[in-house]
Amino acid sequence: MNWLSYIGFFVVIASLAYIVWQLIMKFLGKLKHNNSHKGFKKIGISLIFLIIGFALVSTYKETKADIAADKKEARIESSKKASEKEASKNARSKRKVKAEEEKHANSVSESKAKAKSASKDESSKKVKAKKESKAKIASEKRAKDKKASRAESKAKKESKINAKKESKAAKSARSASKKAEKASLKKAKNKQIQKNFTDYKTFLSTVPSKTKNAITDAYLDNTSEVTVFVLNDDAMSLNSNSLKTVARSAWNTGNRIVGNYTPFPSKYENYERITIEDSAGNRIAHTSLFGGFKFDAD
Repeated sequence: MNWLSYIGFFVVIASLAYIVWQLIMKFLGKLKHNNSHKGFKKIGISLIFLIIGFALVSTYKETKADIAADKKEARIESSKKASEKEASKNARSKRKVKAEEEKHANSVSESKAKAKSASKDESSKKVKAKKESKAKIASEKRAKDKKASRAESKAKKESKINAKKESKAAKSARSASKKAEKASLKKAKNKQIQKNFTDYKTFLSTVPSKTKNAITDAYLDNTSEVTVFVLNDDAMSLNSNSLKTVARSAWNTGNRIVGNYTPFPSKYENYERITIEDSAGNRIAHTSLFGGFKFDAD
């Protein structure tokens, strides 16, 4: 919340409180047969302040901290829901395992009961007891095989889950490494771009000597945010066509120098534009809107 919103908030609260107080006082005044109109005037003024307060509150804009807090709360809520869902899934799995164990226990208990009943009449039902014994052995074997199969299946599932977790951790580590590398490259690039502009400003002081004083000065014009190249006064005595040729040559030289040091930082990009002037500061030529050479006398 910005400071205007805070002021507006307190103005609204104060105005509402004052209006309520005035209404109460007016009501008490009527009970005492006091018909003063000053209270209505004060209420009217309070209403004006109330409107101003609402206007200031309406300037509120959500800050980056508010947005970040909302996102963080959303992530926490999402994580909480995911945890609850996983807990519910685990509870259902445990209930299922418990039901299977109870079923198996009941099966074993029934088998024991049958064996006990068969042993009471062992002499008459010997063959039947053998068959039941074989059936019991087969049933227990199947139960063991089934249990072993479940244990193996569970082990495979756990192995897959662990593999997924390891894969996710490795992927997260690679992502973090790529982000760090990207940030490092971006930092190095920004540093080089800033160095380009610093080196460019330094080089401009050497232009007169490198052009044998055909260009007597080269500097950054902070007002118009362009690079200015000043022609030797001898060029001013030339006719228009010759002066245009000399100005174009100086403009081309400036663009070659700019090309050697670009890119510039975004806030200095306008300095890539070239202006040709005489020693009196009169503009002779400049970089056009579309980036080409423009002779001002044309």
